[in-house]
Amino acid sequence: MQTPEPQKGVVVVASRHEGERRVFALDPISDPEIRVSLDDLEHEDQLVGRMTGMGWRLTFVGGGSRTDETRRFYFRRI
Repeated sequence: MQTPEPQKGVVVVASRHEGERRVFALDPISDPEIRVSLDDLEHEDQLVGRMTGMGWRLTFVGGGSRTDETRRFYFRRI
């Protein structure tokens, strides 16, 4: 399977459970020019709050609702 190319002006954050906490990481299709600190986040609502506070708009959430599934949050500049 071929890895998708990074998308300019898009930030995609993967959210998954690791033990009892959520772990957030930039997805490889995120714009490589954009850097976002995600280490101190504990909840998905904190992620959305941080990104909107930085001028990003949540455009899509993909993935399942089970705790063992990875969810992806897609953001674009406002």
